[in-house]
Amino acid sequence: MGKPNIILLHGALGSVQQLQPLAEILSVPYHVHMFNFQGHGTEPSGAFGIEAFSEQLAVFIRTNGLSNVPIFGYSMGGYVALNYFIQHPENTAKLVTLGTKFAWTLESAQKEVAFLNPSFLEEKVPAYATKLQQLHSGIGWKNLLQKTADMMLSLGKNPLLTANNLAAVNNEVLVCVGGADKMVSNQESEAYSSYLKNGFLRVLPSVEHPIEKAPLATISQMLQDQFFI
Repeated sequence: MGKPNIILLHGALGSVQQLQPLAEILSVPYHVHMFNFQGHGTEPSGAFGIEAFSEQLAVFIRTNGLSNVPIFGYSMGGYVALNYFIQHPENTAKLVTLGTKFAWTLESAQKEVAFLNPSFLEEKVPAYATKLQQLHSGIGWKNLLQKTADMMLSLGKNPLLTANNLAAVNNEVLVCVGGADKMVSNQESEAYSSYLKNGFLRVLPSVEHPIEKAPLATISQMLQDQFFI
């Protein structure tokens, strides 16, 4: 009997490299599947946004014959996975999200977009700008910043995840948020987990938003407990 499967989905401005350390831990007992969303990493230009990424996930699952495989979605990856479940209710897989921002408003989107200016990043956080440049060779990091900003503003005007459509999701979903996350509040995570029929909340004390700073051994064990025990 082969290893059980799991899918890991990266966040905005991230790529599979972002999740590689977690994947290495999980790859011992499990068969880990990952891919770059369109426009991220080395992926070329294509349809961009939550709906496009959700369809990309659907194609990936179908192409690889992965029926009802549990999913871990970091940040934007969690939003994509939930939108996918709304579009594909036949998939009964479990989901764990971490640091997923649910409560998008125009005001919150504009706040996030203010930090996605290439000139600002090159001046204020040059190391991060260099990292983005090295990571995203597909469409280029500046193009990715613009497309991500447009996506966030679109979500601010028209959020795809609402109390009404989340109530139709039957999947078991564990919503995780860091106690020290400055982008995602514990309150919004609690509220949106309550909209789900089988939603649960877990607050990880002292954990910040960047997954690079998260306790990967703790997350790995949490995923194993949630999905495979």
